[in-house]
Amino acid sequence: MSDRYTELPKPDFIYQQVGDVEIDMEVFDHDDSVSLRGQNVPGGKFGFEIALSYSYIGYDCVQNICLDRDGAEALRDALDEALDQ
Repeated sequence: MSDRYTELPKPDFIYQQVGDVEIDMEVFDHDDSVSLRGQNVPGGKFGFEIALSYSYIGYDCVQNICLDRDGAEALRDALDEALDQ
């Protein structure tokens, strides 16, 4: 795996809504179908992607969120504030 990838701890809980469909799932340590990782996106400008992969009722699901520098800094600030409480 390249240095641009960062394996992150599995989330405790996954919630997603698409239209009227809701995915509401508690994640257990033994669940190997769940992974969360970040990556520095290669290219001409800054980008950081957070990718969540999981299996739900037989479907493979992937969510990718890509942040530009402003978005990544805002996320860092929000996490710092939450961790200070």
